[in-house]
Amino acid sequence: MEITKDQYDQLVEEIKQHDINYYVNDAPVITDYEYDQLYRKLLDIEAEHPELIREDSPSKRVGAPPVEGLESIRHEVKMMSLNNTYSDEELNSFIATVYKETLEKPPFVVEPKIDGASVSLTYENGRLITAATRGDGAVGEDILHNVKTIRAVPLVIDVKERLIVRGEIYMPVESFDKLNEKREAEGLPLFANPRNSAAGSLKLLDSRECAKRNLSMFAFGLDKGQGESHFADLMRLKNMGFRVNDMVKFCRTAEEVKAHVEFIRTKRESLSYDIDGAVIKVDNYRLRDRLGVTIKAPKWAIAYKYPAEKAVTKLLDVEFQVGRTGTVTPVAILEPVKVSGSTVSRATLHNMDEVTRLGIKIGDYVSLEKGGDVIPKVTAALTEKRTGEEKEIPFPEKCPVCHHELVREDVAFRCVNPECTGTARGALRHFTARNAMDIRGFGESLIDRLMDLGMLKTPADIYTMNYDALRTMDGLGDKSVDNLTAAVEASKDKPFEKVLFAVGLPSVGVRTAEILAQEFGSIEKLKAATPDELTAVYSIGGLVAKDITEALQQPKYINLIDALKKAGLRFEAEKKESGGIFEGQTFLITGTLSRPRAEFEELIKNLGGKIASGVSKNLSYLIAGEKAGSKLDKANKLGVRVLSEDELLDMAKRG
Repeated sequence: MEITKDQYDQLVEEIKQHDINYYVNDAPVITDYEYDQLYRKLLDIEAEHPELIREDSPSKRVGAPPVEGLESIRHEVKMMSLNNTYSDEELNSFIATVYKETLEKPPFVVEPKIDGASVSLTYENGRLITAATRGDGAVGEDILHNVKTIRAVPLVIDVKERLIVRGEIYMPVESFDKLNEKREAEGLPLFANPRNSAAGSLKLLDSRECAKRNLSMFAFGLDKGQGESHFADLMRLKNMGFRVNDMVKFCRTAEEVKAHVEFIRTKRESLSYDIDGAVIKVDNYRLRDRLGVTIKAPKWAIAYKYPAEKAVTKLLDVEFQVGRTGTVTPVAILEPVKVSGSTVSRATLHNMDEVTRLGIKIGDYVSLEKGGDVIPKVTAALTEKRTGEEKEIPFPEKCPVCHHELVREDVAFRCVNPECTGTARGALRHFTARNAMDIRGFGESLIDRLMDLGMLKTPADIYTMNYDALRTMDGLGDKSVDNLTAAVEASKDKPFEKVLFAVGLPSVGVRTAEILAQEFGSIEKLKAATPDELTAVYSIGGLVAKDITEALQQPKYINLIDALKKAGLRFEAEKKESGGIFEGQTFLITGTLSRPRAEFEELIKNLGGKIASGVSKNLSYLIAGEKAGSKLDKANKLGVRVLSEDELLDMAKRG
C-alpha cells in the first residue's frame, strides 16, 4: 500500500479526533463500524510502513508487553487527601471558616467526587512522560504503561510548558459488570466494586490486560495552578482535550454551593460511573495560599460524602464461616442486588447477637446498605413483607468445618480445635491479604485447592512448598507460577509491622501491629513483655494485652513465628536514622484539636518523637486542645511543658 507521511498523519489525527468525540465529549459523529474501518486501515498501514508509526498513534492504546514491576515515583507536589463532611451543618461550618479566614466571600467550584483512583500525569514539551498513583501522597507507583491505554487521556497536548495534571481514573459501571461476568464464567473471584477494580487494573504489569478493561478519566485540576483560578484551569484542560466532568459548576454564593451539592446527589443513580459525594473547592489560588493546608489535607477544600446507598433484597440462607482465630461468623446469602454500583449477594451478619437484634429470619426481605459504600451490611428486616413461611436462623452448636464443640467468648462463638481446617483457611487468607504480606496470586480458590491437596496447611508452608508441582495444575502454568514465586520472594522484604499483623495474633489489627513494632522493635522483646508493659503503651488496653501475651505462649504461634523466621521474614523493626527534631522526646496529646489526633501523632513520630501513654514527670510535652481536663492539671503540677497545636506545628516547621 503506497501512502505518504502526510496521508498517514492525517489518518492518525482523524482517528484521534473521533476518540475525543467518543471518550471525552460523549458525542460520537460516526458509527462503530465506520470507526473500526478507519482503525483497521491504520493498522494495515503501520504493518506495511513501521517507519511511519507515531508515538501518539491510536494503535499504541492496545498495550505493550508486561513490565518487570512497578517503580516508585516521588510526587513534586504532595497528593493530599480531603477532609470529609457528612451534613449541611458541617458544610456551613466549612464555608463560614473560609469566609472568616480570608476576610472575603470567595466563589467556590463544586464537582462530583468520582469514586476511582487518583493519579498524577506529567507532560513535558506536550508529551505524557510520567503517570503515578497517589500512593502514600508523597510517593506513588509508575503506571504510565497502563495510563497510555486509556483513550480519555491525551498522549500529546498542544502545550510546551511542563504541566502536572491531576485526575481520577475510574471503571464505568457497565464495564465493571461485564468484567465480573467474564471472571465468574472463568471461575475467578469477583471484584468488590468499580473503584477497587480501577485501582487494581492500574497496577497490572501487563498493559494489554488493562487495555481490555475500558478505564476512563476525569481531569480535576493542575498540580500548580497556571492562572488565577481553578475553574479557569479546568476550562483550559478541557480545551487541551482532557475530559472534565460536565457537572463541574462555578458557584458565587454559599446557597449556590449547597444547591449544586444536592443537584449532584439527585443524579447519582443515573450516572454511568460511581460517585460517593461532591467536592467543594475555593476557586481563587491566592486565597488558597492564604488558607493553607494541614498535615493531611488542604483547608480550602472539603468532600461532602453522601449517605450509603440502600437496597431491599431477599435473605435466601445463612452460612457460617470460620475465621483465622476460630470465630464463627454468620454470613447472609442474598438474592443478588445492585448497591453503590456493584452487585451484592453476600453480607456479614457479624454475630448471633446482631442476628437477634435485627430479628431477621431466612426468607425475610431485608434492607441492605454498604457501610462507607464498601462493606455490605444488613440493617433491618422488613417484617411487614412476611408471609409466614420464614424460618428462624439456627446457630450451630459445633464448628461447621471440623464439628468440634464451640466455645462462647463474649458475643462470639469460637472453634478452639487447633487442627480445624476452617481456622487454617482463615489464617492463610489473612496472611496473604493485601494489607498483610500482599502475596498476589494466592487467592481464595488457590488456597482451597492447595489445602485440599495437602500441600498447604499453615502460612509457613508458603515458603517451603514445591512450586514446580503447580505448573501442571489447571489454570496455572509457567507464567502464573513464576509470578507467584516472585510475589512470595518479595514478601520476605515486608517490614516487621506487616509480618506481625500477618501472623494473626488475636486483637492485633494493622494499627496495633504498627504500634507494637515501633515500641518493642522485635518479636523477642514483644514475647518477653508483660501485660503491664503492654498496657503502658498508648492505645493498648488490658484485654488486648491479655490476648497478645496468651497467644505468644501458645505452640500454634510459637511454631509459626519460628518457621517464618527460618524462612527469612523480618521480625525486627528497621532502625530509623536518628536526628529528627523530636528525637529522644515524648509527647502526649489531650483535649479536642482541630484535626484527628492520629495526624499529630504521625507528625511527631516522623520527626523522631514518641507518644506516651500517660502524664509523668518524664514527659517532654503535653499537647493540649480544648477541654484538656485532668491530664492538663497533672502536667502543670509536675512542671511538664504544655504546648498548643499551633506551637507544636511551629516547632515542626523549624525542624
